Amino acid sequence: MWDLVASFTGTSAGQQAVATDGNFIYTASWQATPTGGHTFYKYDLEGNFVEGFDIAGATGIRDLTSDGDYFYGTSGGAQIFILDLANKTMVGTMNFSGCTSRHISYDPERDGFWCGNWSTLALYDRSGNVVQNGAAPTSAYGSAYYKDQDGVEHLFLFCQPSSDAKVFDYNIATNTISGPVFDFAVTPGFDGIAGGCFIANYGGKLCWFGNSQQDPNLVGIYELEAGVTPPPTPVEGIMGSVLLRDGEVIALFLGDEAGTNSYVDEGMEIGEHEYCVRVIYGGEPDVTLWAMSCPECATVNYTSIVENDVVDNLYPNPTYGMVTIEAQGMNHITVVNTLGQVVYDADVNADMMQLNLGQYKAGLYLIRVNTENGVSVKRVTVVK
Repeated sequence: MWDLVASFTGTSAGQQAVATDGNFIYTASWQATPTGGHTFYKYDLEGNFVEGFDIAGATGIRDLTSDGDYFYGTSGGAQIFILDLANKTMVGTMNFSGCTSRHISYDPERDGFWCGNWSTLALYDRSGNVVQNGAAPTSAYGSAYYKDQDGVEHLFLFCQPSSDAKVFDYNIATNTISGPVFDFAVTPGFDGIAGGCFIANYGGKLCWFGNSQQDPNLVGIYELEAGVTPPPTPVEGIMGSVLLRDGEVIALFLGDEAGTNSYVDEGMEIGEHEYCVRVIYGGEPDVTLWAMSCPECATVNYTSIVENDVVDNLYPNPTYGMVTIEAQGMNHITVVNTLGQVVYDADVNADMMQLNLGQYKAGLYLIRVNTENGVSVKRVTVVK
């Protein structure tokens, strides 16, 4: 991490925000009357100036982020600008109630925006409501969301703790800030303080972009992960999906099976296992190409294997609603859906009982039956 990939200077001071769409690098001025004559500046990927431009109503931008469709710029107040920089238009605005928006970063896991001022940090939904309050940073000017290869979620905060330019690491899961983890002062030509920042793919690597406030502004691009590219954009839709257990493929779904949303693993052994799903996307029309998305993973700890079936009868299966369970000395029943969510859990005292599964969505359910003679798990399919 933190190997310098590229750097360049802007055309003037005051261009604090930085972002890229993969084709060009954009900066934005926070000044009402920009030093460089424009609110937005466009550079090619080598840092060569292309053009300056303005977007009516969008001014005072300190930091930029993107959700893959649009860019979002801070205003220094509660208003967030929704921008189409390629077409030089403002799509709309959002209002983050009570927020002074200096730094901003899109969170793809929660479809929200981390935003705040020098010493404030909170996650807002698209309606502008606070979803989660974060730990207080020190002199934060820019922020950028990053999920590392181990699945740990970070928010890298570009800060000025001593009128300098250092990156601090906010761990979203633990709600703690650590660091600094990087000092931007090592960038050749540095002589300023922290400005905006951004994370995106650059030259086949996942990189952090930092923009220091000096005259002219200095952009430094640093490697986070080698050889990492974003998930491919579907061209012809989903071709299928692959299911892996502990790194080994255990199921492949193609064609009409691509929409399968449940799978029962008959070969699991006692212990902890990691399950990952990767989606297969089609390539360009008339070209035999395909690509896989980044894996989405979950860990399962399997603690017991049922040796004896203590359930005498369970019917009907599939069921449209009521299901009858017959087992001697039942004392507890639990019903779990394929997401691992418990939808029913109760103590019982009977040899026969009926459950109404018609109130739940169609799909596969696991019914765990505890009896005085042992435990059994049965699979039941609910149809509508």
